[in-house]
Order: sequence, then C-alpha cells, then structure tokens
Amino acid sequence: MDPLLCVPNADFDRACRHFREGNLEEAAGLFARVVASDPQHHESVHHLGLIAHRIGDHERAAELISQAILIEPGYAQAFADLAGVLRATGRQEFALKALETAIAMGHRTACTYTDLGDILGALGRHEESAGAHRTAAELTSAPAIAIAAPAVAYPSAEVAAWTGVDIPEHWRQVQLVLIEPDNYPHAAGLSDLLAAFGHAFARLGVRTEIVRNAFSTQGMNVVLGAHLIGSRAVADSVPANTVIVNLEQLRGNNLEAQSIYADLLQRLAVWDHSQRNIAELRALTGNERVHRIGIGFVPQMQRIAPAAEQPTDVLFYGSLNDRRRAILNALQEAGLTVRCLYGVYGAERDRAIAEAKIVLNLHFYEDSIHEIVRTAHLLANGKAVVCECNPATEIDEDIRRAVVARPYGELVETCVALIADAPRRREVERQGLEIFRRRCQAQMLAEAIAATSPPMPRMINLGSGKSWTPAYLNIDVDPKWAPDLLADISDPQWLDKAFVCPRFGVQRLSRGGFDVIVTNDVLEHIPDLIAFMTSCLALLGEGGRMLVSVPHDLSYGAWQDPTHVRAFNERSWLYYTDWHWYLGWTEARFELQSLEMVLSPLGQSLAQSMPLADVHRQPRAVDSMKAVLVKRRLSPEERATALQFHKGRHRAA
Repeated sequence: MDPLLCVPNADFDRACRHFREGNLEEAAGLFARVVASDPQHHESVHHLGLIAHRIGDHERAAELISQAILIEPGYAQAFADLAGVLRATGRQEFALKALETAIAMGHRTACTYTDLGDILGALGRHEESAGAHRTAAELTSAPAIAIAAPAVAYPSAEVAAWTGVDIPEHWRQVQLVLIEPDNYPHAAGLSDLLAAFGHAFARLGVRTEIVRNAFSTQGMNVVLGAHLIGSRAVADSVPANTVIVNLEQLRGNNLEAQSIYADLLQRLAVWDHSQRNIAELRALTGNERVHRIGIGFVPQMQRIAPAAEQPTDVLFYGSLNDRRRAILNALQEAGLTVRCLYGVYGAERDRAIAEAKIVLNLHFYEDSIHEIVRTAHLLANGKAVVCECNPATEIDEDIRRAVVARPYGELVETCVALIADAPRRREVERQGLEIFRRRCQAQMLAEAIAATSPPMPRMINLGSGKSWTPAYLNIDVDPKWAPDLLADISDPQWLDKAFVCPRFGVQRLSRGGFDVIVTNDVLEHIPDLIAFMTSCLALLGEGGRMLVSVPHDLSYGAWQDPTHVRAFNERSWLYYTDWHWYLGWTEARFELQSLEMVLSPLGQSLAQSMPLADVHRQPRAVDSMKAVLVKRRLSPEERATALQFHKGRHRAA
C-alpha cells in the first residue's frame, strides 16, 4: 500500500494498542469496525487473523490472513504470520512455502530463520534446518550487510544464498522483449533499463536474450513497452509465460481507451515500480498478479565519462508541456544556460549529460510518480539531479535522499543555488551514487520473481491421489499424496475461499473459474455426492467439462474396495442432467455429452456374438464407465419449469 495514500485511522490505532496489551476482545471489535468501513484495510484483516490464531481458531486465522495477502500481495509480514498459523494446523509444507515467500520479500529476521529451521526440521530436512538456525544466530549477532552484485553470474546455489530466493526452473531462461513499432524512435528510451535487467538476470544465473517484438513459449518473457502494441492479433499472440513491465503512470491516463493494453494487464502477470500504480492496476483490472519491481543498480550502467568542460548549466530531456516550459524559461531568465533534448538517446544523450552541471527532472503532471527509470541512469553515473517532488509525488525514501528533491515552486532557486555552489554539487553527485549503488537490481529481480505466482491452471484434477499432474490444480482429501490443495469440495465453504497453494501462491476456488474437472475413480468414494457435484457445477464455467471415470455397478471393481460407498450404471447421470431440478439446480445443469462403456475381457468376448446393449447388462461384462458432462445454463423456460418442480408446483390444482 502506498504510504502516501494511507490516512490515519483512530480506530485502527486504538485496536493496535489493545492488541499489544493483550485485550483481544476490544481489539477485535475495533479491527472489525475498520474493516466494515474499509474492506480493503489489509492490516486490520491481518490482525483479525492473528486474534483468531491466539484464541485457537487456526482455520479462521489462515483464512483471514490469506484474505489480507490477497488485498496486499506484497505484505511480507502476513506471509510470515500465515506460516505460523499453518504450522499450528500441522501443514508444514504449506507453512514452509509461506515462510519462504516472506523471506524472498525481504522479511529476513532472526525469528524468521529460527521458524524456518524448525519447519525444515519437522520435515526431516535436517541439514537445511541447521543452516537456517546458523543464519538466525548470525542475524542475532551481526548487522545486515548490503551485498553488491559481482560482475559475473553466480551458480544457482550461490544465488539462493545471497538473494534468499531459489530461482524457479521456468525462470532459468528469460527473453527480454522490447516492443518497438516501426517509425517510433522513442522505444529506445527503454534500452537502458532493458540492458540493466539483462545484466541483473545474468547475475542470477539466468540465460537471457534481448529481442524486439518477438515472444517465446519457453522460459519466461519480460516485456517492456507493451503499451505500444497496437494490434489485437499481436496482443493475443503474447503467451501466458509473460510478465508485462508497466512503466506508464495510470493516474491521468485513460486505461479504458487503451483496450489492447488493458487486456494484457488483466490477462498476464505485471511488474510495476510504483505502489500507487499497483493499487490502481489491481482495482481496475482485478488482476492480483501485479507485483513490485524495484529499479536498481548494476555496474554496467556506469558508462558516462566525465567531460573536460561543462558548458551546460541545466540539462532537461523529455517532451515539453506548459508546466515544464515555465520552469525552463524561468531558468534562462535567471541567467543559466539551459539545454533541452527530445527524441535523443544513446551516446548523443550521454554526451549531453556529461557536459551538464546538473540534470533537471520535471513531472509532466503535477500529481505524479517519480521518474525512476530516467533518474536511475543519472544516479548510476554520478550526476547531480534536481527533481520535482511535490506533496503528492510518490518517491522511494532512499531516492528522495539521493537527489535534490524540491517542490515545483522552489526548483528555479534550487538550480540557481546549486550551479553557484560547486562543492555542494560534488557532494550531491557523491551521495547520489553511493545511495543508488545500494539498490542491487539483481536482488530486486529475484524478489519480484519470488512474488510472481504463475497462473493457476483452469483444469482441476479432483481426487488426484497418486495421479498428480503438473498441468492441473491437484485437489485431494488425503495429505499423503501432497496435493496442491488439501480439501473436500463437498463442503461448499471452499467455493471462493482463499487458500495457500505451494505452486501458485494465495488463490481462490473461483466460481466459474475452471474449464475442466477430471475425476478418475473418485465419485464412488464420495459420501455426499450431491454436494460434491453441486460444487463441481459451480466451479466450471459455461461449457466447462467434467470428465468422469467410475466402476460399473455389475463389475468386480464396484464393491471390492471397502472404501466405496456407491456404484454406478448408465442411468446414474439422470439427476445431474434432465432431472436437475430434483437437486435444486435452477441456474445451470450438466448435459451428458458422451458415455463410454469400458468392457472387461468377458465383455469383449461376449461382444463377438451379442449386441452391445445386451452385453452391457451382463454381470462382469463392463469394468467401468467414462462420462463427459458439460455445464450449460438453463434457458428461461427451463429455469421457470425447474423452479416449479423444485417448489412442488407441478401438481395439478
């Protein structure tokens, strides 16, 4: 959450005080009041989860803290606390994933590593546990050390050691994509950031290629300049293994008028350096996979040699509008030599930077986000930068100290004074470089990678058991199979409920959010089959398919397993299709698209001399059935009839 947008909340402050003092009932009432007035107040939702945890309601605690993370996915403390709650419920693997996420986000305290060691120990990973406890001891006795990125790539084990992030396999190959339309020279303005990302990825041991206007289905694509995609066909060709880096300020821009770009921001994972933009993107697109990417330093950025002479007092580069012209004109009237560049990049721009005493950064809009992509290049090369910084400007605190930050009305006098004070300029240059060098771009990329959950599959393997399938969301009720989600979806509470998934982060089983549900040899084990099938119907989108395999009721397999509670025949689908009203289904139903009888060896033999319809009725002739059920919505006429039948109004008066 952008701290500049936070408004003091008296109820929240009092609730926190009660919470610290152990007055949980009073704290819960106040936190609940804050949430009632602002459901997106993630800190209050988080605290309600902590209170539930303290009073022993761990399931409720996990749900509330997960909701807080859904509201604010960059909330590292919530991930750490969620790990503690999951440990209390015995879900050590899930707790480990939550704690590793917190550490990847920078939550690296002695307590965090102590907890990590305890979890690893409980999982039998004793060598890793000992390492985590050693780290905890080091953090207890020594201050944190900023690690500068070396000029060579680390092996993956060393990367994990100094970044705290184990780079996933699908991130081991990255294609950095620059969108560069024909006859559009300004895409070159992104080249510096593109190159910095490339060097930073290399330090993470990632194979990286920089390309223009091309995408790969292998590894990951990281795309800069996606707002320049002007073709719907090109946008539709961008594969799912893509992260869009948004550098456009959203406030003041009409995203609805950029439908192609808006669709990309909604469909794909997004990185943005601005917390304000992140909040707006999530609100506008509903996309929860929007994460922060810091803009930082790599040694290769330092390429501007000092100029022997600096004939320019103030350099400005960028497009002009009235508010920018007013400042530049006032500087000239004050007697300074001002140079303006537009559409100039690369070596020519760098020469102009070297020949300027200071570089001025001005907002295009008054209510703006600091232009970190521009100032990063300047700070890395030891330039004195004067930046417009108004009360509403969003800027990282360390960058505020690295530049000379002044409101719009003070810029002219600030520039005049700095030009007249050469020692002060040297100190600004030194301090700016020193501060910016601490922003390790490789570390920032590693943290963004850790935070970026891959998209959850739109296919469910329900009752996955030993048939765990990577391309599916695997759900089972038995923890020994280590499913993605341990749940019984006969319980409707799982619909739209937040949960932590080791592979996909914090997710929900969204109604209508899935295209396929596979249930192989599952339905015969379900005690409440109506509730189970009702949940499956709810999870599928219209046209979604449920692929079912069950033993036939005349087969050996129907009743040889003592855990089976029912058997099936060709008429077992009637209540989920034509007689849907009997189950209270008045909005949608299944259609039986196909039904295949899988014959036993006996059935195959009988089929040589007997019609199949007769074979199907012979004991032990059919081993199993495979049904394909397709969800469809009821027509208005069907719905009216279903409501009548459901309420018993079909009987004659």
